[in-house]
Amino acid sequence: LTIVELTGRPVQHSHFAFDAVPDDTYDFRCFALTMPKMQLLNNIYRRCEVMVADGLLEEVYSLLLSGELPPSCSAAKAVG
Repeated sequence: LTIVELTGRPVQHSHFAFDAVPDDTYDFRCFALTMPKMQLLNNIYRRCEVMVADGLLEEVYSLLLSGELPPSCSAAKAVG
C-alpha cells in the first residue's frame, strides 16, 4: 500500500526487481491456519465486544480530541 500511495501505481509497475533476488537468499516459510467460519466469526465478535467494553470508543475519542489521531491518519480510516 505504501508503494501505491507514494507512486500512484501498482507494485507490479514499480522499478523494483523482485526477480533479481536468488531463491535461496531467504529462508521463507508460509503457514496458513484455518478454522470453521462460524468459529472465526464468533471469535471476532467476542474480541470486538471485549474491546468496546474495555474502553475502545473512549480511547479513540480522547485521541481525536487531543489531536494525536488526526482524521487524515490511515489508522483513523481503517475498518476492522
